[in-house]
Amino acid sequence: DLRVTGPEFEQTLLLPRGETSGRLDARFSGPTMDPLAESAAYDPQSAAISSAYTAAFNDYVRKTLKFGGKHITRSSPTPWATTGTCCTRRLDRPRRPISPPT
Repeated sequence: DLRVTGPEFEQTLLLPRGETSGRLDARFSGPTMDPLAESAAYDPQSAAISSAYTAAFNDYVRKTLKFGGKHITRSSPTPWATTGTCCTRRLDRPRRPISPPT
């Protein structure tokens, strides 16, 4: 089987320069964490834009949709290493359906 997986391609495309290419957008590149690894350890494109995307999404949801004002979200007290997952739960249920502002 001569097919190359996505993470293998990201790792080897720019390996001579010591860089890893982005998964969804190859215009992004970042330092290769482990040059001897078979696949990329991270996605430079995601690392570059995820914080800005999260901030913009939170701004839109809270200011435009007016959601989440008094709601509290807590993560599960179980460590990730123990269960492999971390779940969040809502402490209070919405009393009415969420509708767009008028």
